[in-house]
Amino acid sequence: MLGSSCDDGGITCGKELVRDISMYAIAAGYVFWMIERGSIHYRHVVAMLLLYFGYVSLVVVSELRRYKNEDQVMADKANEVESILMSPSIDEEDQAVELAPSKQIHKSQLPDPPGSKHSSRVLRVIKRQQERQYQRRQQRGKSLSGTNMAQGQLPTKTTQPWSLELLSEALYELGEHFYQTIHVDIISNKLLSKFEWHCMLMEIPFTIIRKFVIPIPCEGEYNRSMIAFSIAFSPIWLLYYLSTKLEDGIDVRLMIVAIITSFAAGATVIRFCDKATGMPLKFGIVTALYGFLIAATWIDVISEHLVNILELIGVLLRIPSPVMGMTILAWGNSVGDWTTNGALAQRGLADMSMAACFAGPSFNLLVGLGFGLLTQKESLMSAEGLNVTMMPTVRTGFIFLITNCIAAIVSSLYHGGIIPKMHGYVFWTFYFAYLSMSAQHLM
Repeated sequence: MLGSSCDDGGITCGKELVRDISMYAIAAGYVFWMIERGSIHYRHVVAMLLLYFGYVSLVVVSELRRYKNEDQVMADKANEVESILMSPSIDEEDQAVELAPSKQIHKSQLPDPPGSKHSSRVLRVIKRQQERQYQRRQQRGKSLSGTNMAQGQLPTKTTQPWSLELLSEALYELGEHFYQTIHVDIISNKLLSKFEWHCMLMEIPFTIIRKFVIPIPCEGEYNRSMIAFSIAFSPIWLLYYLSTKLEDGIDVRLMIVAIITSFAAGATVIRFCDKATGMPLKFGIVTALYGFLIAATWIDVISEHLVNILELIGVLLRIPSPVMGMTILAWGNSVGDWTTNGALAQRGLADMSMAACFAGPSFNLLVGLGFGLLTQKESLMSAEGLNVTMMPTVRTGFIFLITNCIAAIVSSLYHGGIIPKMHGYVFWTFYFAYLSMSAQHLM
């Protein structure tokens, strides 16, 4: 994935990217040392989790500080542009500058004032945005006045907050959303290839179920009715998920309380949230976190079935487990990240693609492995600890992983903060060398 992210112009390796690469190298080095020593104690697992949450805190603080500095710089530039444009040295009403007749020039031929090369263009864009906002406010005021007149004419229908009219409006919004999602984006989409079209067509039932249980309050995906129904039906999916994890089952009273609470929350969203402007920020954050947890359960269920299918393939074809984990399982787990990061790099977001190459595996290495080890708490709390053995293929993978991170940092420092395209081939060389050496260990 990292090699695919290197485009023709290379990748700008700023401080943030160096931080992410360094964190990944530190995490891999710590886990490598922990497994190499042969025993893992409870304090080692706690240190893994603290290391990741410390990294997240560092990222949040540094990004907030960076955005604050950028906002201050933009404000200073805006004030500078405004002061220059408002200065009396340039008369906005004059179409020409009074010079000698032979040197008289038109206003459009004058260069932009110092301090902002495109200041006039920026001001025109701002003015158009202000005009659009004014028009939206005017239209919103007209619609509200029309609604108030309708309320005055039909008081019996609009004074009931939980009326059938409100429910029918929500169902109409839901129908429009699924028409756009299924018919326009999939069935009638001419931009999809035949393979993509058939795959998405088979995925329609799962898409419908997923939309009905995962609330997404993001600005680009906001739909009031869809969020309300997904909040209402999400406990049904959670009960199914917990039933596959718990042997004793779930208390019926807890199930009833969860379903009633979720339906009440969904009805509250339909009643009080605006269908155009979106949810209030504080409620949107809570809803987004809840949707993230529901999405995580989907990932867990799908990954569990994927592992079972791969194990079945390995048994039928008599492929050793280390080879399956090193090739098919690793590729299957990474194909989503590979396509996403490659698409980001092709769209000019190579920095984001590079950051995702390291931030995601750092989470898997520290948090995923950490919580997995916590299931063996009794062994971790013992004096001997949890005994582990480092396989030769795993040791080879850690060595190449840490070497790759160090090579990326050294390359960026040597080339002045740029990772050139040639280094992408170096990344691929490291990977194929790792595969060949691991195959030799298995023979």
